[in-house]
Amino acid sequence: MRGDSGARRLWRGMAVCLLLAGAMFLAGCGDSSPPAQGPPPALPVNVITAQKMTVPIYGEAVGNTQAVETVEIRSRVNGHMLRRDFGDGSLVKKDQLLFLIDPDQYQQDLSKAKAQYEYSQVSLELARKETQRYATLLRQAMISQEEFDLKQIKEQEAEANVLVNAASVNLAQLQLRHTRITSPIDGRIGFALVDQGGLVTAGSTLLAKISTVDPMHFFFYLSEEDYLNLSAHFGDDFQEVFKTLDIRLTLAGGLIYDHTGHLDMFDREVDPKTGSIAARAVFPNPDGMLRPGMFGRARITLEKEWETLLIPQVAIMDTLGRKSVFVVDDQGLIASRGVEVGMRLGNLRAVRGVEPGDRVAVDNLQKLRPGAHVAPTVVPYELEDTEETSVETPAAPPTTSPTDPLTDPAGSPVSDATVKPADSPAGE
Repeated sequence: MRGDSGARRLWRGMAVCLLLAGAMFLAGCGDSSPPAQGPPPALPVNVITAQKMTVPIYGEAVGNTQAVETVEIRSRVNGHMLRRDFGDGSLVKKDQLLFLIDPDQYQQDLSKAKAQYEYSQVSLELARKETQRYATLLRQAMISQEEFDLKQIKEQEAEANVLVNAASVNLAQLQLRHTRITSPIDGRIGFALVDQGGLVTAGSTLLAKISTVDPMHFFFYLSEEDYLNLSAHFGDDFQEVFKTLDIRLTLAGGLIYDHTGHLDMFDREVDPKTGSIAARAVFPNPDGMLRPGMFGRARITLEKEWETLLIPQVAIMDTLGRKSVFVVDDQGLIASRGVEVGMRLGNLRAVRGVEPGDRVAVDNLQKLRPGAHVAPTVVPYELEDTEETSVETPAAPPTTSPTDPLTDPAGSPVSDATVKPADSPAGE
């Protein structure tokens, strides 16, 4: 009996040990398994709250400056350049002496012409006395009528000779005067193209060029479509109204010209080769900053106030020609929304398809997907001053309905190539 009890206790102890070992083994296996994972953290995204803005609208066109008057200085007489009386690039006044051609030959020609004139006058006086004497002899019937007629013809020949020699004197005086080459206008002269002692050929040798300084013309071109849009927008008297609009000029490097210009005229015809019409503006140039041949961009104020919904350009995505934006709802979920894109205003773009108050993502766009959960941070935005950016094409005016930024005066969709407001950047 005692032996059986000891055996049972032994087996019971072994069973307890096996149970403990199994529990420890199972516990060890449980510790090696990974813990349960929760949802991924929300992607941080900056968003803007879409809003309407009141902005000015500008038409823009690229062109170049030209002087109101440009004169090529050429000599009217042959000869050698004796001297010049100006500095290259200086301002000159009308009738100011510029060049002097050697006058010696022309002085001699004038003296010879005067001598011949005086001789012809003496011959005329002698012929008149002969005619008077022959008239007396004719009355006395001492000569024939034919002889008297011959004397009258001689007198007429002498009179004609006097007139010829008088013209020769005037021509010699004129040629002598032309040895002094003066400025025909007030303006700025360029480089002297003939040095002292150089040979000058009348009518062919270019000596210098002079251009007027103030005011300065600016020529630019409008497409036929833009011209018709302007006409439709401003009405029958649009050219006169257009002349009252302010024109600002942006020069190379983004330099804004200080003075405001105005439209002067449109050309009489549309160029059939390019489908464009030339326009000319006039800018004051009191300090002479503008020079002929300078390229620039004219900005014409078409509408001073225009209300439209604008969002940053960086928020707009282009996928195979389809424009879209990512919008974040109140739960932080992303949705893709197609938009129609209108004119560009600096760093912003007029769009249709976004409502005021919509939260539009402006960064991390490549990481976003519709339905994704994000952590939005609202950031402010405004129209940047980008007057120094370049613009390639002329502009048409906005529609007469200021609430629709995506149509032109003819009612058709507006593209970037036909409408650009103020401060428009060169690229997307």
